[in-house]
Amino acid sequence: MSMAMPNFYFCLLLFSCLFHSNLLAQEKAQKRTFRLLFLNGSDAVPRTLHLFDGSATQEVEIPRMNLSKVYDLTAGATSIALTRAPLTDTKKIPKEAPQAKIPESIQDFYLILSNNPKNPSLPISLNIIDSNQNRLQKGQMLWFNLTEHKIAGQVGSAQLRLSPKASKVLDAPASGFEDYYVNLAYKMDGDASIHPICKTNWSHDPRSRNIVFIFKNGSSRGLQVQAFSDFRIEEKKD
Repeated sequence: MSMAMPNFYFCLLLFSCLFHSNLLAQEKAQKRTFRLLFLNGSDAVPRTLHLFDGSATQEVEIPRMNLSKVYDLTAGATSIALTRAPLTDTKKIPKEAPQAKIPESIQDFYLILSNNPKNPSLPISLNIIDSNQNRLQKGQMLWFNLTEHKIAGQVGSAQLRLSPKASKVLDAPASGFEDYYVNLAYKMDGDASIHPICKTNWSHDPRSRNIVFIFKNGSSRGLQVQAFSDFRIEEKKD
């Protein structure tokens, strides 16, 4: 009997430690991450808003020229909504609140805001871009053509071709921390001319993922390209 009791408590302690470790592993696995960006954003939208994910509300920044910091969300299929103020009653989401659905399969995403003048309360729309590791890896570039025109050009050693309203992932344009050549142009339907977008050098960071947009800037006939680097400090492994 004298030996059985210590063994019992040892087993109980071991089970408790294993159970706690399993809970921590599940919590880590369930964590979903995202970053925000308001591309070509209107000044009518505040610099901070409140994001409701079905269970809780958190304040988020709405940057125009950079990606936001990394935010966490609970995993699983859910819907999100943005509001000007925190929800006092989470069961009553305002009908005018911009919303988007997130499937369970998306564990990391970009929340891209776009102007929506049809919503006078909060003139934005929400766009979810899947950025899971199997879709976009370090060093790669995710290109979006938001225009009605065909895009073509050179990005490093690769040739880029984008149909209107299309997206494409390009492999790393360089091998290390170095500059690479970018030369882009577009062509309009019914016009044989080639119109330049940019001709320059960009810097490559193999630690970062990159998201690039080509879009029409206001009333100008020309197109604009903006690239955003997504570098994240890796969590220390226990």
